[in-house]
Amino acid sequence: MSETAAKKPLESSFLVRGATARPDEPRHFMVIEPVEGVITARVGAQVLAHSSRALRVREVGRRIYDPVVYFPPQDVEATALAPTSVTTACPLKGTAVAFDVVADTVLERAAWSYQTTYDFDRRIAQLECCVAFDTSVVTVETAPNA
Repeated sequence: MSETAAKKPLESSFLVRGATARPDEPRHFMVIEPVEGVITARVGAQVLAHSSRALRVREVGRRIYDPVVYFPPQDVEATALAPTSVTTACPLKGTAVAFDVVADTVLERAAWSYQTTYDFDRRIAQLECCVAFDTSVVTVETAPNA
């Protein structure tokens, strides 16, 4: 191997097929894929979202993050979400707005959505306005196969 090839960093697209990465940091990447079947988000018996069109994000940054499911906004019960003034930044996706989940009780900042995503990779736009839930307080599960 030449000395030049040895110094050239590997791009994430070479490591993981279909990965999306920032051009300036290919070691932080994600894969966006459709969820097969029907998936539901709920708190107890209250259904917050139910979809056959959800997306799963698998992300690697400073560590390997748990997969996150994003529901299309039309598949989310809008009355179960209360907007907050809290935002968070992701170097891959953009700035997310946090929502409180209104169930039998209010679960603070238990959901989020990227209203506008970064444009360095057009595939990221699939996540715009989709809603994800904090799985430490919201159950997200696929329907059993019939």
